[in-house]
Amino acid sequence: RWLTLFPENCVAISQTVKRNMTDYFKVPEKNITVIYDGVKDSATKEILSVQKSEQINVLFAGRLCKLKRQVLLAEYLRGKLPPHLHLFFAGEGEDKEALVKAIGNNKQMHYLGQIDVKKEMGRFHYTMLFSEKEGLPLTLLESCMFGRPMLTNDIPAAMEINKNGKTGFVYRDIKSFADGLGRLPLPGSAEYKALSENARKVYEDKFREETMIEKYRMLMQ
Repeated sequence: RWLTLFPENCVAISQTVKRNMTDYFKVPEKNITVIYDGVKDSATKEILSVQKSEQINVLFAGRLCKLKRQVLLAEYLRGKLPPHLHLFFAGEGEDKEALVKAIGNNKQMHYLGQIDVKKEMGRFHYTMLFSEKEGLPLTLLESCMFGRPMLTNDIPAAMEINKNGKTGFVYRDIKSFADGLGRLPLPGSAEYKALSENARKVYEDKFREETMIEKYRMLMQ
């Protein structure tokens, strides 16, 4: 901290990052502007329009590492998933072998390797993230863009995007997450559609690429 220098005007990509700058680095709050990362809109009508389904597919995309806790989740959820739910892990990283071993021959958990989320999102109904800590999770920004409800833990960075009962569901720990999986609204239901529309609205209000560019333009002026 004592070796870090900040300019007079700083940009934080989230309120969580801003709090870290003020609380730990002691940057004056008046010197910080929050400008969220923007994501180019690549959602199509086909992806945004989720059809009714009795099966729920949940995507957990991200680097496979202890910080994101994929292995811990896979080990805990063995034998605990409701019969109509499938959990898909996507990504690469140092925990790949441990994750594949944890999944084993389970028929409801799947390892996909690295995927192009923008091309594959139509296969999934929910996205999830259960990291120990995050800055501003790109996974959740893309989830909002595609109108997918989110399943997250209660770390500040996730809760800044995902509002419990409005854009998805927030769980305090893995046990409550496992318990909640059996109560998720089915794709195509009225409750699911409301969650999906709210998630998309969060993207449109905060995380559009055009919004980010305009805020940087105004700041520089």
